[in-house]
Amino acid sequence: MNDMGADHADYGKRDYLLPAGCKDIVDALKLQKKGKPRPDIASVGAQVVHIPSRIDMANLASLLSRRPGQIASDLVDLGVNPFGNPELTFDVSAALAAIYGFVACEVDVRSA
Repeated sequence: MNDMGADHADYGKRDYLLPAGCKDIVDALKLQKKGKPRPDIASVGAQVVHIPSRIDMANLASLLSRRPGQIASDLVDLGVNPFGNPELTFDVSAALAAIYGFVACEVDVRSA
């Protein structure tokens, strides 16, 4: 039998692909997160857009500097029916904003 040394992986063990000191994938992910801090929004150049919890397609198009037709097309791509001018939820609006390079922040708009 040929001995390949200490660097030879024991494929019979579950953890042969994990970094040293990691017992499972969760430990490996934690180790990876420690090494990579999340970038600040300002450092990546993303613009922040404030979107209410409910917004119609025309107002969202105006906020994102897009045509309503482009918003409608991208809604279809996301699996949302844009016809009948429905009010969009913040989650859907934030997904559209991300497509165009914006970071969405939810704004609480109350009627007076």
